[in-house]
Amino acid sequence: MATVCEVPAVSVSPLLSRQFVRLLVMVFGSGLSMYLLTSVVPMYLAANGSGGVGAGLSTAAMMFAAVGVELVVPRMLARRGY
Repeated sequence: MATVCEVPAVSVSPLLSRQFVRLLVMVFGSGLSMYLLTSVVPMYLAANGSGGVGAGLSTAAMMFAAVGVELVVPRMLARRGY
């Protein structure tokens, strides 16, 4: 004896909602700007007389700034409703 299984209709929201696309753009933009600065700033400082110490200090400052932003981002996202 076979029984028929009823499958309930489920409404599925689209994957790329407006909020999600905005979040992706923010993540891409912030990552791109950080990676560009991480490679160029120490090289610029080393070439203009700061040497290895200046390049290392600039890298450390950027890393501390990145960690600081990572600590603030959840509150920023919560404020925007994500």
